[in-house]
Amino acid sequence: MKQNQTINKFSSINEIITQVNDHDRKEIDVVCECIWDNQVFDVFINFENITFHEKVSFNGTKFNGGVSFKKVVFKQEANFIRAHFNKKVSFKKANFKNGCRFNEAVFYNTNDKDIEKELRTYRRYGTFRSTEFNRIAEFKEAKFHENIFFGLSTFERANFDEATFNKTVSFSRVIFKGQASYNKTKILGKILLENSIFFNYPAQFIDTKFTIISLKGVFFDKPAKFQNLDINKDFRTKNKKLDYNTLKNEMILTNNKIEARKILTYEMNAYKKSLNIKSDFIDLVILFFNKHSNSYGTNWAKGALFTLVVSTIFFILYWLNTEQPFSLLKEQIFIKYYVQFLFIGHDFDFMKANTPNGLAYIIDMIGRIFISYGYYQTIAAFRKFGTNSN
Repeated sequence: MKQNQTINKFSSINEIITQVNDHDRKEIDVVCECIWDNQVFDVFINFENITFHEKVSFNGTKFNGGVSFKKVVFKQEANFIRAHFNKKVSFKKANFKNGCRFNEAVFYNTNDKDIEKELRTYRRYGTFRSTEFNRIAEFKEAKFHENIFFGLSTFERANFDEATFNKTVSFSRVIFKGQASYNKTKILGKILLENSIFFNYPAQFIDTKFTIISLKGVFFDKPAKFQNLDINKDFRTKNKKLDYNTLKNEMILTNNKIEARKILTYEMNAYKKSLNIKSDFIDLVILFFNKHSNSYGTNWAKGALFTLVVSTIFFILYWLNTEQPFSLLKEQIFIKYYVQFLFIGHDFDFMKANTPNGLAYIIDMIGRIFISYGYYQTIAAFRKFGTNSN
């Protein structure tokens, strides 16, 4: 059985490549500082099973041939600021005992293929699979051009502020022991936070851009701060109503009720799409009117418009069922009777002079119901808007 190899000093880049790519050794202890800033590695480098006892720095270094830090232990701070990973890279089961910095690092090829499959398929892949991030892990302004996998890892503190994820990023089953920050982060693909746990501090997603998010099974020990989210009409969740509900509830817990109402519209639309017209017809009707009368309680102006539209429709139908409809063509007369019609307590025979027929009275009765509903929806949305503004 081989003894562990100890390296006290590297004299050149070639010596680094020669010694660390020796696959016959079991483990290597590097007891000297390793400052390899602004270097270019054009061949694959295998750092697997190395323990770095002193500071390690690859600031500005380009890994053009691929690199593996699998099962590497960094006992002091490890710096990869502005490093470029241009080929396959792995930090699987690495242990950063004293913090790491990947600020402005760029990941072009991570070898994380379909990362939405079950986690058990990641025996070979997963750029940061089962990695231990102690102290602080900084990925501020880092850019990930391909899928990236952090699943099953542990973070003491995590900073992904202003990072950019162009494709899918997975934090599935990750344990965040301390503060986790994703402020101003751009997630242009999917973010998977399934079954992750955030302990002790509120996770922060402030001014974050989301496209697709999955929150199935996530646990927030403290209410997460989802504020000023940058989402557009294409925003959606992987688990539909479940994820919208989780997102909405976290917003309510942090008193962010205005954005919670916005997420409610997504939640209700997702719920509506899940219904069956045969078995859920009544629910579909209710949701239809809730959506078009005040956007599920979020838009009082839409409620006012709904009231004007339905009142106009029913008033015209009433008018056409009188014996003298053309007498209303005069603008002043039309406005006079229309205003009376808007008042739901108007006289039953408010247009008696025009001799309404029997159908007109039925239309009047139905019209009062719809106008009352419009008033109610407008007031309800307006009150919620006023309450949410405080």
